[in-house]
This record gives sequence, structure tokens and C-alpha cells, in this order.
Amino acid sequence: MQSERPRSRNPQGQRRAPAVATPRVERRGAKGPATPAPEPAVEALTHGAMRTCVGCRGSASRDALVRMISGPDGQVAVDMSGRAGGRGAWVHPVRVCFEKAASRHGIERTLKVPPRPVDGNALVAQARESLERRAQGLVLSAQRARRLAVGMAAVVEATERSTAQLLLVTADAGNHTLAAAERWEAAGILLRKFSTRESLGTSLNRGEVAIVAVLDPGIAAELTTTFDRFAALEDG
Repeated sequence: MQSERPRSRNPQGQRRAPAVATPRVERRGAKGPATPAPEPAVEALTHGAMRTCVGCRGSASRDALVRMISGPDGQVAVDMSGRAGGRGAWVHPVRVCFEKAASRHGIERTLKVPPRPVDGNALVAQARESLERRAQGLVLSAQRARRLAVGMAAVVEATERSTAQLLLVTADAGNHTLAAAERWEAAGILLRKFSTRESLGTSLNRGEVAIVAVLDPGIAAELTTTFDRFAALEDG
């Protein structure tokens, strides 16, 4: 009877684990070793994130577009959250794309509803109103998280400590406040104009407020995107 050959061991005396084959994709006509198969989940995420604007027909990620839906009354409506049920049509958040989508009936074709009169200006107004509500909600979130410096004294302290991520100054702020905000912007702090002193103060349960500083980086980034979209709809 032949003796059993001992299994090979590595220098430390441990048994080697069996090799595991890597999935490969065969490419006909290509020289060299085959490449590993791509991860299906990553590939699906990459392709699934892109949408087509029904106004200009350009492609962009869904985060860069605004979703349109057919509302309960059958009229086209803006779904700024992007989470409403049913079929959706996507459009760049700029006035010209809203107007093209409305005039060319691209929204109805995508939603698979009968053509109907769609007012591009009304859709722009809806989008602006939704963006303004979102901005107010984000400012309140920062306040609840105690990541909002309210008033000039608090903002000065935040800038000195380098904790201010975004400055919000009202359109009717005084010259002194505006000049200070512009100096901070020149020093590298993001600045956006928002609301009025009375409206901002009311939303924060205070008197009139002309300037605030957002201290949370995530909220500041979302607010910046929201304000830039609002400006694009205003300027077209």
C-alpha cells in the first residue's frame, strides 16, 4: 500500500487554503489575460441614477433635476421631493427647460397622459415656492440642532472660530450688515441672500433677523444647492 502524500504546508506549518477562482469575462479577439467581471450592483447604480430632461433632452443625475408628476386633479405639478408615487418626468431646474417642456408637451408624453395646456410660468412658480419652503425647513433644522448662529454678534463669533459654513443675509439687511457679509464672503465663506428680516425672524421665533450663519456642513451644502436652484429659476 502506498503511503499518503502529506499536504503542502506554508513556512509557518499551516495548511494552505484552496485557491478560489475569480469570475472572468472572455473578450474575443483581445490579447492578454481576461479582465474580472464588473460588479452588477455598481453598474446598476451608475446607469439608474441618470435621467433625461424633457425640456432640452440632456442627461443628468436625478439629483440635478426636478421631477414632474400628474397631480390628483390631472394637472401637471412639481414634485420637488422626488418621492411622489406614479410616473415622473424630469426637467433641469432652470426656466428655459421648464418653458420648453411645457410648450413641446414633453411632460405629457413622458407621463403618458393626453396633451393639455401647461403653463411654464406656473410650473416655475411652483418650483420656486417649493424651494423656498425647503430652505426654510433646512434653516429650522439647523436651529433645532443648535447649529445656527443668529444675529450679528453670534455670526461674528462663528467666523472668528472658523465654524461658519454658510452665511444667509436678508435682502433688506442694513448697509453695515451687507458690508460685513461681503467681507466674509471675500475671505472664503459662502454667502447667499434669503428672505426678509421680518420673515426670517418670524420663522425663528424671534424679532427681525438680518443675518445668520449655518454651522453644519451638510445643511450648508443642501441650502447652497437649494438657493442656487432658486436663482436659476429666477434668472433663466
